[in-house]
Amino acid sequence: MSPVKVVFDGAPGTGKSKTLEAVRQFFEMNNNLRKMFNLPTLRVGFVREAAWDLFEEYPDLDRGALSTQRRLLDMMRLREQAVEDRDIVFLDRGAYSIKIYEKVFGMEDLSSLHEEIDQISRSYNLVYVFHPDNVLLKNNSVRVEDQQLRLRLHDAFCRHLEDSSTPYQLLLAENTERAGRVIGDVIKALQVSEMGPALVF
Repeated sequence: MSPVKVVFDGAPGTGKSKTLEAVRQFFEMNNNLRKMFNLPTLRVGFVREAAWDLFEEYPDLDRGALSTQRRLLDMMRLREQAVEDRDIVFLDRGAYSIKIYEKVFGMEDLSSLHEEIDQISRSYNLVYVFHPDNVLLKNNSVRVEDQQLRLRLHDAFCRHLEDSSTPYQLLLAENTERAGRVIGDVIKALQVSEMGPALVF
């Protein structure tokens, strides 16, 4: 059975990783409590952002090159495949983000990747776009966008998801509130999934 896949996405520096960590801590604590009472635990997977890891290790890569984006897509696909046996998987960025960056940054023609990107993206169950308002922008060697470009990226994410008829939710609150909303939504998704109520806490 395929896991429920939850994607955190949006412009850089909007709190995705911090929220992901808060969600991870919740499920870790919850599973520890369930073990105490001999109840089944949820198998939860977390997938780090491939682009961050790639560009941190290789800062001189041409980010707009087809070969770079091919490498990035392969990393994303392999990381997702590694957690296919879980009940829930939280992803820091979805595969479709490659198409969004292609449009905004005018990269090389990536059309040869589009079919694979779309195939991977169809496996996502819940998508959250993190809004950049009221989030302090911190740049470094990996995150190089300025505030104006970050807003353009945010708009591009929303537009792409709407154009592809992909349902998504905007997250506007502080990180702790964001995590609580995601956890609540995931619990509801599990209640209506084929896993049934036995795994719902």
